[in-house]
Amino acid sequence: MENFARLFSAIKRDELVALRALPWQNEPLTGETVAAVFSNETGLNYLAGAVPFIATEKHEPIPSANREHIKSEALAQFLVERRSLLRSYLQTATEWGYTTVGDLTPAHITHITTDIAGMDAANFAIFYAAQIASLSGKKTLLIDADPQNQFVFPLLTFAQPPKILTEHLQKPATFKADLNSCIVTLGKNFSYLNLQAPSLRAFGDDEIARLCGFLDADFDNLVFYAGQFRSAWLSANAHTNYAVCAGTYKTELKSVLRHAGGSHTVLLRKSTEQYLPCLSDFFSQKRPLEDWQTVAPAQVALKEFIVRTYQATRLVIGGHENLPGHLHCLTGFDLYAHYAALQGADAERALNALQKRLRAFYPKSAFFSARSVLSRVKNLPHRVATTMLEIGEEPQLVSLASSTELRAAAIFPAGILPAILVDGVRVSACTAHGFTRFRSIAARGGFTSVLAAPRYRLTKPNALAAIMEQVQA
Repeated sequence: MENFARLFSAIKRDELVALRALPWQNEPLTGETVAAVFSNETGLNYLAGAVPFIATEKHEPIPSANREHIKSEALAQFLVERRSLLRSYLQTATEWGYTTVGDLTPAHITHITTDIAGMDAANFAIFYAAQIASLSGKKTLLIDADPQNQFVFPLLTFAQPPKILTEHLQKPATFKADLNSCIVTLGKNFSYLNLQAPSLRAFGDDEIARLCGFLDADFDNLVFYAGQFRSAWLSANAHTNYAVCAGTYKTELKSVLRHAGGSHTVLLRKSTEQYLPCLSDFFSQKRPLEDWQTVAPAQVALKEFIVRTYQATRLVIGGHENLPGHLHCLTGFDLYAHYAALQGADAERALNALQKRLRAFYPKSAFFSARSVLSRVKNLPHRVATTMLEIGEEPQLVSLASSTELRAAAIFPAGILPAILVDGVRVSACTAHGFTRFRSIAARGGFTSVLAAPRYRLTKPNALAAIMEQVQA
């Protein structure tokens, strides 16, 4: 029987633990079932049988001493509840030429959070949803999901107060009807749902996952404004997490760690710099919906960034071409050269000059002074950039980092700049292992392929240059 274990190549450690916790049995079962072999070291090594959502030939289960068996429905439900893993599962199936079955059209999920007071993040959620609805021409739902802090609904104008879903649920049998009665149309392809009520218990992750399953049938884009409400499910399953923060090292690091289970975190800060995708003072005031459906000069850079991120299906490691559907990820010296606007021979000269500033302090823990590294990075101008960091055990895309410490961590590997360690979580530049791992999990974030552009190859690299070259995939 064919081994389908490769379909789970993007599974993460916590998901593997949950998978093994399903009601597996040692004896073969009748009907639609799958068989698996697990390893404590390498995870899922073997999967065969009637795997979910894939057209497979029927075979009688083969008894084996080390195989465990489960009903296909249980495995299908496991995948449906973890849609980022399901995205990778289906993408891998397509790449290997399998025929998928079932009506599986999960919506594109965007998750917007904030740790700062004010209406900026909620206004950004309105702006983002309005722009995506207009750009894509697809049905988009803006969801108010923060029950305690800043809400979206006071910033919008309604003919009648919108119903709150948690206050209008009747019984499970009428959930779909109750849900539809709470959805308000704002414009063409643009609707609104107030999910949480301060007076009632907030929806948990399992309930949000179930809710999305219902909304998939009617909407192509789901934009969750979660504010300060924490949902590990949304962080892990959104295509992109937008974190509105103060732009300081502590707030950016806090946001990155908050969304550590996700694929891509965008760090948005307030700024008056119109050439950067930031939140201008325009977002600090209540405005009519028409203002968010149009694009003022101060929002052009922000719109271009969110459009590029939303449309990206191909990730390019390195490179600078602005091609539709491509998102470029820069790391190591490639990222340094991008910030400094250097190319070719100028980049090599800049690296030699940089090395003169980094003095050896052997036999201390670092060969080069972290202080000199941070001083150098602090003077680099802010430019739009997406990089890759290793957060704990997994790599993650991080865009628009502005703090010196996070930018430096993305440029210099841990052998030069000590890794950041917070509450037992290690944050550092991406390693060769991280790049390899990201290729296997990229589909979780909606990427269909990962490409690599030519990297900087210095003619006479010393120890620092050699390390910096290796941080480019």
